[in-house]
Amino acid sequence: MTRKQLSKIFIISAAILIVPIATWAAIEKNIHVAESETIADNFVSFADSIRIDGNVEGDVIAAGGTVTISGTVNGDALIAAGHVRITGAVLGSVRIVSGDVLIEGPVAKNATIAANTLRVAENGSVGWSMGYLAWSATLEGPVYGNLNGRSLGLTMASSVGNNAVVAVRGSDFKILSSAEIGGSLDYTSDTEVSIEDGQVSGLITHTPAESRETDLESWLTGGSTMARILSILSLILIGLLLVALVPKSVDKVVTKMQNNPFARIGWGIVVFLGVPLGVMVLCISLIGIPLGIITLLGYFVVIYLSRVYIGLMLGQWLVGLFWKGRKMTPLLPLIVGVTIFAMLTWLPYVGWLIFLAGIFWSLSSMIQVLFGDLRQLNRSASDKKS
Repeated sequence: MTRKQLSKIFIISAAILIVPIATWAAIEKNIHVAESETIADNFVSFADSIRIDGNVEGDVIAAGGTVTISGTVNGDALIAAGHVRITGAVLGSVRIVSGDVLIEGPVAKNATIAANTLRVAENGSVGWSMGYLAWSATLEGPVYGNLNGRSLGLTMASSVGNNAVVAVRGSDFKILSSAEIGGSLDYTSDTEVSIEDGQVSGLITHTPAESRETDLESWLTGGSTMARILSILSLILIGLLLVALVPKSVDKVVTKMQNNPFARIGWGIVVFLGVPLGVMVLCISLIGIPLGIITLLGYFVVIYLSRVYIGLMLGQWLVGLFWKGRKMTPLLPLIVGVTIFAMLTWLPYVGWLIFLAGIFWSLSSMIQVLFGDLRQLNRSASDKKS
Protein backbone atom coordinates (compact mmCIF):
# COMPACT_ATOMS: atom_id res chain seq x y z
CA MET A 1 0.00 0.00 0.00
CA THR A 2 1.44 3.38 -1.00
CA ARG A 3 2.00 6.40 1.24
CA LYS A 4 -0.67 8.25 -0.71
CA GLN A 5 -3.25 5.60 0.13
CA LEU A 6 -2.17 5.50 3.77
CA SER A 7 -2.66 9.26 4.02
CA LYS A 8 -6.16 8.94 2.61
CA ILE A 9 -6.99 6.18 5.08
CA PHE A 10 -5.74 8.49 7.84
CA ILE A 11 -8.13 11.24 6.70
CA ILE A 12 -11.11 8.89 6.88
CA SER A 13 -9.98 7.40 10.19
CA ALA A 14 -9.50 10.84 11.71
CA ALA A 15 -13.11 11.69 10.90
CA ILE A 16 -14.39 8.49 12.51
CA LEU A 17 -12.17 9.03 15.58
CA ILE A 18 -14.20 12.15 16.38
CA VAL A 19 -16.90 9.81 17.72
CA PRO A 20 -14.99 8.44 20.75
CA ILE A 21 -13.46 11.88 21.36
CA ALA A 22 -16.93 13.38 21.49
CA THR A 23 -18.09 10.68 23.89
CA TRP A 24 -15.07 11.22 26.15
CA ALA A 25 -15.74 14.96 26.16
CA ALA A 26 -19.35 14.53 27.30
CA ILE A 27 -20.38 17.11 29.86
CA GLU A 28 -23.47 15.32 31.12
CA LYS A 29 -24.53 11.68 31.37
CA ASN A 30 -28.02 11.80 29.85
CA ILE A 31 -29.97 14.62 28.22
CA HIS A 32 -33.63 14.32 27.31
CA VAL A 33 -35.90 16.82 25.55
CA ALA A 34 -39.42 15.71 26.45
CA GLU A 35 -42.17 15.38 23.88
CA SER A 36 -44.04 18.37 25.35
CA GLU A 37 -40.90 20.55 25.36
CA THR A 38 -39.93 23.09 22.68
CA ILE A 39 -36.42 24.53 22.30
CA ALA A 40 -36.90 28.00 20.83
CA ASP A 41 -33.22 28.35 19.83
CA ASN A 42 -30.42 26.08 18.66
CA PHE A 43 -29.85 22.93 20.72
CA VAL A 44 -26.18 22.25 21.55
CA SER A 45 -25.38 19.22 23.69
CA PHE A 46 -22.49 16.89 24.56
CA ALA A 47 -23.49 13.83 26.60
CA ASP A 48 -23.34 10.04 26.76
CA SER A 49 -26.99 9.74 25.73
CA ILE A 50 -29.04 12.44 23.97
CA ARG A 51 -32.72 11.95 23.16
CA ILE A 52 -34.89 14.59 21.50
CA ASP A 53 -38.60 13.77 21.63
CA GLY A 54 -39.77 17.40 21.51
CA ASN A 55 -39.34 20.21 19.00
CA VAL A 56 -36.21 22.23 18.23
CA GLU A 57 -36.80 25.49 16.37
CA GLY A 58 -33.15 25.91 15.36
CA ASP A 59 -30.25 23.59 14.63
CA VAL A 60 -29.17 20.52 16.60
CA ILE A 61 -25.46 20.17 17.40
CA ALA A 62 -24.91 16.97 19.34
CA ALA A 63 -22.00 14.68 20.23
CA GLY A 64 -22.00 11.63 22.46
CA GLY A 65 -22.47 7.90 22.71
CA THR A 66 -26.05 7.68 21.43
CA VAL A 67 -28.16 10.38 19.75
CA THR A 68 -31.86 9.78 19.05
CA ILE A 69 -34.17 12.28 17.33
CA SER A 70 -37.84 11.33 17.43
CA GLY A 71 -39.23 14.88 17.54
CA THR A 72 -39.00 17.66 14.97
CA VAL A 73 -35.88 19.68 14.14
CA ASN A 74 -36.68 22.79 12.11
CA GLY A 75 -33.05 23.46 11.22
CA ASP A 76 -30.01 21.31 10.46
CA ALA A 77 -28.60 18.43 12.52
CA LEU A 78 -24.83 18.12 13.01
CA ILE A 79 -24.05 14.94 14.95
CA ALA A 80 -20.99 12.96 16.06
CA ALA A 81 -21.90 9.81 18.00
CA GLY A 82 -21.44 6.09 18.36
CA HIS A 83 -25.06 5.41 17.40
CA VAL A 84 -27.52 7.75 15.66
CA ARG A 85 -31.21 7.09 15.11
CA ILE A 86 -33.61 9.56 13.46
CA THR A 87 -37.27 8.62 13.62
CA GLY A 88 -38.65 12.17 13.66
CA ALA A 89 -38.45 14.90 11.02
CA VAL A 90 -35.42 17.04 10.23
CA LEU A 91 -36.56 19.99 8.11
CA GLY A 92 -33.01 21.01 7.20
CA SER A 93 -29.93 18.94 6.32
CA VAL A 94 -28.10 16.29 8.36
CA ARG A 95 -24.34 15.90 8.66
CA ILE A 96 -23.35 12.83 10.66
CA VAL A 97 -20.16 11.04 11.68
CA SER A 98 -21.09 7.86 13.55
CA GLY A 99 -20.55 4.16 14.04
CA ASP A 100 -24.13 3.24 13.10
CA VAL A 101 -26.76 5.45 11.48
CA LEU A 102 -30.44 4.58 11.13
CA ILE A 103 -32.80 7.03 9.40
CA GLU A 104 -36.46 6.15 9.91
CA GLY A 105 -37.94 9.62 9.35
CA PRO A 106 -37.88 12.33 6.67
CA VAL A 107 -34.81 14.51 6.12
CA ALA A 108 -36.10 17.46 4.11
CA LYS A 109 -32.82 18.58 2.54
CA ASN A 110 -29.36 17.03 2.12
CA ALA A 111 -27.68 14.18 4.02
CA THR A 112 -23.90 13.82 4.37
CA ILE A 113 -22.91 10.74 6.37
CA ALA A 114 -19.74 8.88 7.35
CA ALA A 115 -20.50 5.66 9.23
CA ASN A 116 -19.68 2.02 9.76
CA THR A 117 -23.23 0.91 8.91
CA LEU A 118 -25.82 3.14 7.28
CA ARG A 119 -29.47 2.31 6.77
CA VAL A 120 -32.24 4.49 5.38
CA ALA A 121 -35.33 2.52 6.38
CA GLU A 122 -38.49 2.18 4.32
CA ASN A 123 -40.21 5.00 6.22
CA GLY A 124 -37.11 7.21 6.03
CA SER A 125 -36.28 9.58 3.17
CA VAL A 126 -33.89 12.29 1.97
CA GLY A 127 -35.58 15.21 0.23
CA TRP A 128 -32.59 16.53 -1.71
CA SER A 129 -29.28 14.75 -2.30
CA MET A 130 -27.28 12.26 -0.25
CA GLY A 131 -23.54 11.62 0.04
CA TYR A 132 -22.12 8.84 2.19
CA LEU A 133 -19.00 6.90 3.07
CA ALA A 134 -19.75 3.64 4.85
CA TRP A 135 -18.64 0.09 5.45
CA SER A 136 -22.15 -1.14 4.68
CA ALA A 137 -25.08 0.85 3.26
CA THR A 138 -28.72 -0.18 2.88
CA LEU A 139 -31.16 2.17 1.14
CA GLU A 140 -34.79 1.16 1.62
CA GLY A 141 -36.24 4.69 1.65
CA PRO A 142 -36.22 7.17 -1.25
CA VAL A 143 -33.56 9.77 -2.06
CA TYR A 144 -35.32 12.41 -4.14
CA GLY A 145 -32.17 14.09 -5.49
CA ASN A 146 -28.74 12.72 -6.40
CA LEU A 147 -26.95 9.84 -4.68
CA ASN A 148 -23.16 9.75 -4.30
CA GLY A 149 -21.51 7.15 -2.11
CA ARG A 150 -18.63 4.81 -1.38
CA SER A 151 -18.94 1.57 0.59
CA LEU A 152 -17.82 -2.03 0.94
CA GLY A 153 -21.40 -3.25 0.62
CA LEU A 154 -24.52 -1.64 -0.86
CA THR A 155 -28.14 -2.72 -1.13
CA MET A 156 -30.47 -0.44 -3.09
CA ALA A 157 -34.14 -1.18 -2.60
CA SER A 158 -35.75 2.23 -3.13
CA SER A 159 -35.91 5.09 -5.60
CA VAL A 160 -33.32 7.75 -6.46
CA GLY A 161 -34.88 10.80 -8.08
CA ASN A 162 -31.90 11.87 -10.20
CA ASN A 163 -28.45 10.43 -10.84
CA ALA A 164 -26.63 7.81 -8.76
CA VAL A 165 -22.83 7.61 -8.58
CA VAL A 166 -21.67 4.79 -6.31
CA ALA A 167 -18.54 2.72 -5.75
CA VAL A 168 -18.62 -0.67 -4.05
CA ARG A 169 -15.46 -2.59 -3.27
CA GLY A 170 -16.24 -6.29 -3.33
CA SER A 171 -19.18 -8.35 -4.56
CA ASP A 172 -21.76 -7.31 -1.93
CA PHE A 173 -23.71 -5.01 -4.28
CA LYS A 174 -27.41 -5.54 -4.94
CA ILE A 175 -30.03 -3.50 -6.79
CA LEU A 176 -33.36 -5.06 -5.86
CA SER A 177 -36.38 -5.10 -8.12
CA SER A 178 -38.07 -2.42 -6.00
CA ALA A 179 -35.28 0.10 -6.78
CA GLU A 180 -35.72 2.83 -9.41
CA ILE A 181 -33.24 5.48 -10.59
CA GLY A 182 -34.73 8.54 -12.29
CA GLY A 183 -31.45 9.58 -13.95
CA SER A 184 -28.25 7.79 -14.88
CA LEU A 185 -26.33 5.17 -12.91
CA ASP A 186 -22.54 5.34 -12.77
CA TYR A 187 -21.06 2.62 -10.60
CA THR A 188 -17.64 1.15 -9.87
CA SER A 189 -17.43 -2.44 -8.66
CA ASP A 190 -15.53 -5.67 -9.12
CA THR A 191 -18.38 -7.25 -11.07
CA GLU A 192 -21.41 -6.01 -12.97
CA VAL A 193 -24.63 -5.84 -10.96
CA SER A 194 -27.92 -7.31 -12.17
CA ILE A 195 -30.31 -4.57 -13.34
CA GLU A 196 -33.81 -5.16 -14.71
CA ASP A 197 -35.14 -3.32 -17.76
CA GLY A 198 -36.70 0.03 -16.87
CA GLN A 199 -35.08 0.35 -13.45
CA VAL A 200 -32.70 3.07 -14.65
CA SER A 201 -34.12 5.89 -16.79
CA GLY A 202 -30.76 7.21 -18.02
CA LEU A 203 -27.44 5.72 -19.04
CA ILE A 204 -25.82 2.87 -17.12
CA THR A 205 -22.03 3.06 -16.82
CA HIS A 206 -19.99 0.36 -15.12
CA THR A 207 -16.33 0.94 -14.32
CA PRO A 208 -14.53 -2.26 -13.24
CA ALA A 209 -11.93 -1.97 -10.52
CA GLU A 210 -8.56 -2.27 -12.28
CA SER A 211 -6.81 -3.57 -9.17
CA ARG A 212 -7.41 -3.77 -5.45
CA GLU A 213 -5.10 -0.83 -4.75
CA THR A 214 -6.69 1.51 -7.29
CA ASP A 215 -10.13 0.33 -6.22
CA LEU A 216 -9.29 1.06 -2.58
CA GLU A 217 -8.08 4.52 -3.56
CA SER A 218 -11.24 5.40 -5.49
CA TRP A 219 -13.46 3.89 -2.80
CA LEU A 220 -11.83 5.97 -0.07
CA THR A 221 -11.77 9.26 -1.93
CA GLY A 222 -14.45 9.22 -4.60
CA GLY A 223 -12.08 11.32 -6.69
CA SER A 224 -11.10 13.19 -3.47
CA THR A 225 -14.53 14.83 -3.21
CA MET A 226 -15.78 12.69 -0.34
CA ALA A 227 -12.46 12.96 1.51
CA ARG A 228 -12.67 16.75 1.24
CA ILE A 229 -16.22 16.76 2.55
CA LEU A 230 -15.20 14.56 5.49
CA SER A 231 -12.21 16.76 6.19
CA ILE A 232 -14.43 19.86 6.39
CA LEU A 233 -16.98 18.04 8.52
CA SER A 234 -14.32 16.79 10.96
CA LEU A 235 -12.85 20.29 11.34
CA ILE A 236 -16.31 21.73 12.09
CA LEU A 237 -17.03 19.06 14.70
CA ILE A 238 -13.62 19.48 16.35
CA GLY A 239 -14.18 23.23 16.37
CA LEU A 240 -17.50 22.77 18.18
CA LEU A 241 -15.80 20.55 20.77
CA LEU A 242 -13.12 23.18 21.34
CA VAL A 243 -15.75 25.89 21.79
CA ALA A 244 -17.65 23.70 24.25
CA LEU A 245 -14.59 22.65 26.28
CA VAL A 246 -12.33 25.72 26.25
CA PRO A 247 -14.46 28.67 25.05
CA LYS A 248 -12.31 31.36 26.69
CA SER A 249 -9.10 30.05 25.12
CA VAL A 250 -10.78 29.90 21.69
CA ASP A 251 -11.93 33.51 22.03
CA LYS A 252 -8.42 34.57 23.07
CA VAL A 253 -6.83 32.94 20.01
CA VAL A 254 -9.35 34.46 17.56
CA THR A 255 -8.99 37.90 19.18
CA LYS A 256 -5.18 37.78 18.97
CA MET A 257 -5.36 36.72 15.32
CA GLN A 258 -7.34 39.85 14.50
CA ASN A 259 -4.64 42.12 15.96
CA ASN A 260 -1.67 42.89 13.71
CA PRO A 261 -2.10 39.95 11.28
CA PHE A 262 1.19 40.50 9.43
CA ALA A 263 3.15 40.22 12.66
CA ARG A 264 1.19 37.08 13.53
CA ILE A 265 2.09 35.52 10.18
CA GLY A 266 5.75 36.40 10.72
CA TRP A 267 5.89 34.84 14.17
CA GLY A 268 3.93 31.87 12.82
CA ILE A 269 6.71 31.23 10.29
CA VAL A 270 9.24 31.34 13.11
CA VAL A 271 7.24 28.77 15.12
CA PHE A 272 6.58 26.59 12.06
CA LEU A 273 10.29 26.33 11.25
CA GLY A 274 11.68 26.62 14.76
CA VAL A 275 9.88 23.71 16.42
CA PRO A 276 11.23 21.00 14.05
CA LEU A 277 14.73 22.42 14.48
CA GLY A 278 14.32 22.32 18.25
CA VAL A 279 13.12 18.71 18.06
CA MET A 280 16.20 17.79 16.02
CA VAL A 281 18.43 19.33 18.69
CA LEU A 282 16.59 17.43 21.44
CA CYS A 283 16.93 14.13 19.58
CA ILE A 284 20.70 14.47 19.32
CA SER A 285 20.93 13.23 22.89
CA LEU A 286 19.23 10.02 24.01
CA ILE A 287 17.77 11.81 27.04
CA GLY A 288 15.97 14.33 24.84
CA ILE A 289 14.38 11.82 22.44
CA PRO A 290 11.15 11.23 24.46
CA LEU A 291 10.60 14.97 24.90
CA GLY A 292 11.33 15.52 21.22
CA ILE A 293 8.75 12.92 20.16
CA ILE A 294 6.09 14.39 22.47
CA THR A 295 6.86 17.90 21.19
CA LEU A 296 6.62 16.77 17.57
CA LEU A 297 3.26 15.07 18.14
CA GLY A 298 1.91 18.19 19.82
CA TYR A 299 3.29 20.26 16.94
CA PHE A 300 1.29 18.28 14.37
CA VAL A 301 -1.88 18.51 16.50
CA VAL A 302 -1.51 22.29 16.77
CA ILE A 303 -0.97 22.61 13.00
CA TYR A 304 -4.13 20.57 12.36
CA LEU A 305 -6.16 22.65 14.82
CA SER A 306 -4.87 25.88 13.28
CA ARG A 307 -7.28 25.35 10.38
CA VAL A 308 -10.17 25.38 12.85
CA TYR A 309 -9.09 28.76 14.21
CA ILE A 310 -8.50 30.38 10.84
CA GLY A 311 -11.90 29.08 9.72
CA LEU A 312 -13.63 30.38 12.85
CA MET A 313 -12.04 33.82 12.52
CA LEU A 314 -12.87 34.04 8.81
CA GLY A 315 -16.42 32.84 9.47
CA GLN A 316 -17.02 35.31 12.29
CA TRP A 317 -15.87 38.15 10.05
CA LEU A 318 -17.98 37.10 7.05
CA VAL A 319 -21.12 36.29 9.06
CA GLY A 320 -20.68 39.52 11.03
CA LEU A 321 -20.93 41.51 7.79
CA PHE A 322 -24.51 40.31 7.32
CA TRP A 323 -25.65 39.71 10.91
CA LYS A 324 -24.20 42.66 12.76
CA GLY A 325 -25.24 42.84 16.40
CA ARG A 326 -27.05 39.50 16.35
CA LYS A 327 -26.26 36.75 18.81
CA MET A 328 -25.23 33.53 17.07
CA THR A 329 -23.89 30.08 17.92
CA PRO A 330 -20.43 29.04 16.68
CA LEU A 331 -21.97 26.62 14.15
CA LEU A 332 -22.67 29.10 11.34
CA PRO A 333 -19.27 30.88 11.48
CA LEU A 334 -17.49 27.50 11.64
CA ILE A 335 -19.38 26.08 8.65
CA VAL A 336 -18.91 29.24 6.58
CA GLY A 337 -15.29 29.90 7.56
CA VAL A 338 -13.93 26.35 7.44
CA THR A 339 -15.67 25.64 4.11
CA ILE A 340 -14.49 28.85 2.43
CA PHE A 341 -10.92 28.45 3.70
CA ALA A 342 -10.86 24.84 2.46
CA MET A 343 -12.15 25.91 -0.97
CA LEU A 344 -9.50 28.62 -1.17
CA THR A 345 -6.77 26.07 -0.43
CA TRP A 346 -8.03 23.91 -3.31
CA LEU A 347 -7.37 26.66 -5.86
CA PRO A 348 -4.68 25.75 -8.40
CA TYR A 349 -1.26 27.40 -8.09
CA VAL A 350 -2.12 29.65 -5.12
CA GLY A 351 -4.00 27.19 -2.89
CA TRP A 352 -0.87 25.97 -1.07
CA LEU A 353 0.18 29.58 -0.36
CA ILE A 354 -3.23 30.32 1.16
CA PHE A 355 -2.99 27.13 3.22
CA LEU A 356 0.45 28.05 4.61
CA ALA A 357 -0.56 31.66 5.26
CA GLY A 358 -3.60 30.48 7.25
CA ILE A 359 -1.48 28.11 9.34
CA PHE A 360 1.18 30.78 9.99
CA TRP A 361 -1.51 33.32 10.94
CA SER A 362 -3.12 31.17 13.63
CA LEU A 363 -0.04 29.26 14.81
CA SER A 364 1.66 32.01 16.80
CA SER A 365 -1.61 33.07 18.48
CA MET A 366 -2.35 29.46 19.51
CA ILE A 367 1.10 28.97 21.02
CA GLN A 368 0.91 32.31 22.85
CA VAL A 369 -2.49 31.53 24.37
CA LEU A 370 -1.40 27.97 25.24
CA PHE A 371 1.65 29.14 27.19
CA GLY A 372 -0.38 31.94 28.78
CA ASP A 373 -2.97 29.46 30.04
CA LEU A 374 -0.22 27.14 31.34
CA ARG A 375 1.42 30.02 33.23
CA GLN A 376 -1.95 30.95 34.72
CA LEU A 377 -2.53 27.36 35.86
CA ASN A 378 0.95 27.30 37.38
CA ARG A 379 0.32 30.54 39.28
CA SER A 380 -3.03 29.22 40.54
CA ALA A 381 -1.35 26.03 41.79
CA SER A 382 1.38 28.06 43.54
CA ASP A 383 -1.20 30.30 45.21
CA LYS A 384 -3.05 27.26 46.55
CA LYS A 385 0.15 25.82 47.99
CA SER A 386 1.01 29.09 49.76
